[in-house]
Amino acid sequence: MRDVRLGHFTLKDAVTFRGTTALHYAAQNGRVEAVRLLLEAGAAKDLQDHGDTPLMFASGMGHHEVVQLLLAFGAERDKASMYGGAVAMHSAAWNGHARLVRLFLRAGTDVDKTESTGRTSLHFAAQRDHVEVVQLLLNFAAEKDKRSTDGGWTPLHEAVLNSSLRVVRLLLDAGAEKDVATDSGITPLHLAAQNDQPEIARILVEAGAETEVEADDASTPLDLAKSEGHAEIVSILEQHSAKRRRLQLDKSAVWTAVAEEVRS
Repeated sequence: MRDVRLGHFTLKDAVTFRGTTALHYAAQNGRVEAVRLLLEAGAAKDLQDHGDTPLMFASGMGHHEVVQLLLAFGAERDKASMYGGAVAMHSAAWNGHARLVRLFLRAGTDVDKTESTGRTSLHFAAQRDHVEVVQLLLNFAAEKDKRSTDGGWTPLHEAVLNSSLRVVRLLLDAGAEKDVATDSGITPLHLAAQNDQPEIARILVEAGAETEVEADDASTPLDLAKSEGHAEIVSILEQHSAKRRRLQLDKSAVWTAVAEEVRS
């Protein structure tokens, strides 16, 4: 296959000031035949445009056939972006392309591969409410409580922060730690209380989340709900606390009666 040329210049080798090549453009726009021609002509497969390779571009856009073609020609599957350390599977997960995430997993990409902040594909999918991707990653045994290195944020924190109700349910059903705290002691329920998310707060409480746990600043979820004026959440938390206290009193009464019976 001969090189595509403009005068004396080889198009496959052209690079813009930001590092963009013809292969980047073709991959990003899903131009399968153009990608094939460039690869057959020997175009560099892993050059980075502001940190992203053609494979990352294609993955983010969901161009499945282009991704397959790049991998078949030897593109580096897990080459990390020079800005942030993300790999192609992260791009696919962020944009909700479950089919591509599955392709990368089956090709050998670590399901818990992290970028520079310690976030995984599960963090990204949870943050963006991509339910199918979240379920897929859980099926591949993704670490549910993986903490980021920039504060200790887990996929459940990300889901709550972004009001991803369906993902919150999925993670809890899969056994995610409901009271997991960030480096500053913030639990998912703290976030729901502060951000006025009554449905998520109710789900967390019904799952057994601790309502009186204190963050590093000594604030509880109830404190935050009250300070922000979130009346519905205040009601949810107070009702749950009252119910828990009644149960504790009932248990205490039962044990007291048992002890008295034994003494008699």
